[in-house]
Amino acid sequence: MLPEKRRQEIVRLNKEKQGISIKELADFFKVSNMTVLRDIKLLEKQGKLEIVRGGVIPIGADVDGSNLSLNIYDKKRQTSLSEKQQIGKYCAEHLIKEGSIIALEGGSTAGSIIKFLSNKQKITIMTNGLFVIQEASEKLDSTCRIIGSGGLLERPYLMFLGPDVEAFFNAKHTDIAFVSCVGFDFNVGPMDSDPLDIQAKIAIFKNAERKVLVIDKSKFNVKSVMKSVAVEGITDIVTNSSVDPEVLENLKKFKHIKVHLA
Repeated sequence: MLPEKRRQEIVRLNKEKQGISIKELADFFKVSNMTVLRDIKLLEKQGKLEIVRGGVIPIGADVDGSNLSLNIYDKKRQTSLSEKQQIGKYCAEHLIKEGSIIALEGGSTAGSIIKFLSNKQKITIMTNGLFVIQEASEKLDSTCRIIGSGGLLERPYLMFLGPDVEAFFNAKHTDIAFVSCVGFDFNVGPMDSDPLDIQAKIAIFKNAERKVLVIDKSKFNVKSVMKSVAVEGITDIVTNSSVDPEVLENLKKFKHIKVHLA
């Protein structure tokens, strides 16, 4: 990849992920940390990003760069917060029953479901998200079980990824699984930027009776690097009731998917 194209991708990924580490950029582009450092220093001079300890964040992002992992997750959770909470509340109230076995990927949209499950009992949560585990331990009834996938903790997103995660979910049956995505293109379906994250989501969906894509309204007609979970396998989509009517019209072509408006 030409250096200028790589720098354009760095800016896009940084905006998309609301912050990204130097190591992740180096791994993604298969270049050295020094190459990434040269790129981001030039981009900072051009006013296209802000360098913090361990990585970069978008210009004007209201975060403390001293702890990139915590800041990025919190920034993602705060982005479209009301829309994510609408989705989380709907899923908890309408799709999850007491006694259900649930798979949750570690992203902030799927994780928004947890706080609305506090009044339900005997739920089992399986997840690859460190923050999901923490929040579930604080919010869920004592009759509920929380099972973490283990695996390699990928920073700065504090999710477990890799072969151990895939093996964990491939061996588990769940009643319902929830995953999100970076963007949804109507010609491709869900899209994401990290191959390991995509493989984890595919495994999370594999043995679920019901496969739910949770996606806030801002992510439709947004493209990312590569195709994520197969649209053919999705049974339900939960999005916001204020989504563009044109989006709802376009979703009708996926006749096998039940669309829920939160």
